[in-house]
Amino acid sequence: MRTYRYKGITSAGSPARGLIEADNAKDARTRLLSSGIIAEELVPLGSRAGYRRTKMTRRARAELYRGLADLMNAGMPAGQALASLRETLPDQAARLRVGMALDRIREGASLADALAEADISYDEAERILIAAGEKSGQLADLLLRTAGYLEREADLYERVRTLCFYPLLVAVLAFGVAGLMFFVVLPRFLMVLQRAGVDLPAGTETGLLVARAVLVVVSAAVILAGAFTFWTGRKDAQGKASAERLLQRIPMIGPLLTSRHTARMARTFSLLLKGGVDTVQALRMSIEASGSRLAAAMSGQAAAAVEHGAAVSEAVGNLPGIDQAISRWCRIGESSGDLAGALERGAEVFLRKWMRNAERMVATLEPLLVLGVGVLVLLVAVNLLLPVLRLSRSLAF
Repeated sequence: MRTYRYKGITSAGSPARGLIEADNAKDARTRLLSSGIIAEELVPLGSRAGYRRTKMTRRARAELYRGLADLMNAGMPAGQALASLRETLPDQAARLRVGMALDRIREGASLADALAEADISYDEAERILIAAGEKSGQLADLLLRTAGYLEREADLYERVRTLCFYPLLVAVLAFGVAGLMFFVVLPRFLMVLQRAGVDLPAGTETGLLVARAVLVVVSAAVILAGAFTFWTGRKDAQGKASAERLLQRIPMIGPLLTSRHTARMARTFSLLLKGGVDTVQALRMSIEASGSRLAAAMSGQAAAAVEHGAAVSEAVGNLPGIDQAISRWCRIGESSGDLAGALERGAEVFLRKWMRNAERMVATLEPLLVLGVGVLVLLVAVNLLLPVLRLSRSLAF
């Protein structure tokens, strides 16, 4: 059985669209005809024809995982649970994704691979946790833990977005107004004065050129930063590692990335241990799920060290891109016999550190932003008021 997406018209002439399961395209058209629908377009979901690659939000994925876990705890296999959940999803795009995952499961793929190929679980930590749950036989439990992990991340990212909204809004408005003034309003105003025979004050045109140059440089820097972000997202592992190495050297951004990667590693490590994964495999998987390409390149070496008798605290102490303080939390867990619990507490500490770093960065940028707006206002005032004063003096005489 495969899932097909159809678009057509009913016997009453009204448009119809949706999903249907059938053995092949001919069977799908026959089933649609029997229900009074003439199919104008029939596409298997796996072909991705006309498929928009929009991502599911963290909260939507968390809700899906919780539903899967509940149905699997009730005794349903993964495929049947997905089929039941698909009918309850309010979003058409989400139903398409679940249908694609369901087809892959029917073809023999694992749940982790099916969700990844359907672009449901695009986060590396999710894929690792779900795959570990399938291997350990505790899939439902790890799905619930993954859902909690995603909800926690969604809360934090919403706080960061709220924190950054006001400075970004002020910056966009300030540069928009400044661009309008320096490239449209002031040049026309100065042109009117020149036609009226008013001699412009010395430095007026120079100040206008300087202001324009500043705006162009800042705009170019923003465009280059966006292009760099897009470029690093499309690079291979080695290219992403080089980009991360560069970002780690930038003040404020480096500590922000380090605390974020460390929190993800500690949380994933804790969840894997609680899900029954052995320490060596859990360590390797959690390093790969940290989001740090520099650390991921060392995951095999760290796991091999633990496998040959080294303590976990020693193996993680010198991982690049990871806060060395995680070694202390591992040492606490090893001493107390509760490594998973210590890592969970450590993850919360690193998450709070990540939030503090984000707040510190915004708090540093806000006065710089106010200063920049003040300089723009000063340049506008100087370039506008000096010609007006010259005009008033000429009229007075």
